[in-house]
Amino acid sequence: MGTTRPKRIRLNYLAIVLTLILCSSAVYAQGHSKPIFLKAACDGKLTSVLLSSFNEAIQSSQRYEVVPNLSDNGKNDVVLVIQMACGERDNAVSIASVYGFAKCLGPRNCHQSINASTLNVLMCDPHGETQCGRELFKEFEYVMSKTDLRSMQLE
Repeated sequence: MGTTRPKRIRLNYLAIVLTLILCSSAVYAQGHSKPIFLKAACDGKLTSVLLSSFNEAIQSSQRYEVVPNLSDNGKNDVVLVIQMACGERDNAVSIASVYGFAKCLGPRNCHQSINASTLNVLMCDPHGETQCGRELFKEFEYVMSKTDLRSMQLE
């Protein structure tokens, strides 16, 4: 009977250690949001409302973080890239977006790859810019869930 007691203690200790490792891994994964660089050719009053709503959806998801440049302030991590072009006419907004990623090897040595198959065009109802920004974010998440960025080549 003397040998079973130490084995139980070791198994209990192992279970506690594994639980701590799994919990800390989950916290680590939740605490690190993916960087997004947003390049938008959108200058109008209505498109600014749409972009503001899109940025709010990104931030409130807590899965992504908008970064000011491709190098992610010198971190040189892989950065998701969203390129957008917007248009306004008669209180209606249209927006085209395409997604990809970038990787910097230094402060001025960045390479990116845009996946043309992710091209998305969205037409917004008059006065529906805020809802359109949220819908654009949902589309982005859907495309990211279906796209394997590892298959893309950096230019």
